[in-house]
Amino acid sequence: MGWWGIVAGELLLFDVSAGEVKKQTGRRCSGPCRQPLLELARAAVRAAALSRGDRLATVDDACLYLPARGRESSDMRRTADLIFDMTEWEFTGEWRPSCRKANKLSRVRVWRLRL
Repeated sequence: MGWWGIVAGELLLFDVSAGEVKKQTGRRCSGPCRQPLLELARAAVRAAALSRGDRLATVDDACLYLPARGRESSDMRRTADLIFDMTEWEFTGEWRPSCRKANKLSRVRVWRLRL
């Protein structure tokens, strides 16, 4: 099953299911070597969310926490999209400017912890 669209005047076919398979394969391959970092980051965003009445968190919460644990926030580059597991978190639909200077004020997703 595909999605048709027009990009720069060209017709293209994007196979959503094949893209999802490739994404999951990439996550499985990169996950084990990044597991200690992921555990730190997940603990950080969970603690941040639980400390707030609205239970919201962003990847910035993890990046602000990591230096205190001897890690650099730049270590999160390829791992950031693995922090928020859809079984425990829900995307609020909101985007905020990142507070990290290294992120050049790009926007980050806002997640809500499910209880």
